[in-house]
Amino acid sequence: TEEWRFRLQANDLVMHRTRFIDRPRAVRIVSIGDENGSRVAEVKFFKPSAADGLPSAGALPSFSWEVVHLSAVPLRQFYPLLQEEHGCAHILRAGLAIRDDGARAVLQRPRSVRVQPQCTKGHLLKPEEAKWFSFVQPKTCTVCRNVVGTHEVTHTCAQCDFVLCSSCRHSAAQLPCGGAFSDVLSPDLARAFLGNEDWLTYKAQVYFVKADHNSMGFLDKPKARRVDNRLAAELGVKPLGDSELVQALKEASGALELSESAFQHFFSSAVTRALARLEA
Repeated sequence: TEEWRFRLQANDLVMHRTRFIDRPRAVRIVSIGDENGSRVAEVKFFKPSAADGLPSAGALPSFSWEVVHLSAVPLRQFYPLLQEEHGCAHILRAGLAIRDDGARAVLQRPRSVRVQPQCTKGHLLKPEEAKWFSFVQPKTCTVCRNVVGTHEVTHTCAQCDFVLCSSCRHSAAQLPCGGAFSDVLSPDLARAFLGNEDWLTYKAQVYFVKADHNSMGFLDKPKARRVDNRLAAELGVKPLGDSELVQALKEASGALELSESAFQHFFSSAVTRALARLEA
């Protein structure tokens, strides 16, 4: 849902509730801006008010409608207005996004704010200047696998031993739809990844880590199903059927489990297949 909020625009129709216990209401976004470092919006909505005077005997009370404007509404108070019967989603899961055209259309927009560089486990990278012992123990970029220059400023995750060189940081920002670190894969970004083997490998590792939530070191069929559902939601295609998923798993690994290396092939094939379906 947070990624959905980063893609909201003026004129979007959303559900708004100030507190969890409040009844949600449909509002129209008028504008979006920043206030004290937080993204806020101006919205408008219709509010019923009772007409003056008491109704006559046996008559139903009448109401009039007034347009209400609210300003400085935090975007965290917005939720998707879904076409389904319950109408509102507090957590936007892949299954909901697949079924709802409006939610999927928002997720496929470019992100309003670029994501900061992260390692494959989602830790923010920190800038690090070259130290004197870099001459003796040069670093290697995790993405392009090239040796980092001795005077080059890198971005690193000490916890995961992840290193990003300045060249890859620049190339990541040049990719469309929010760049390489965007959490949602749009069709344009997917095509860019397929044309860049280094960033495709990085993104596959990101999806593997997310799917392997209990750190087993492999993905079984249910985990692979979640990956396929997410890719289908992000790229706007139908997920694989059960037999199709089994076939894809066997093509990638020869079994119904995926190691991290086998998942690279599964992920690349899944993205290629989804784009082909999208363009068909």
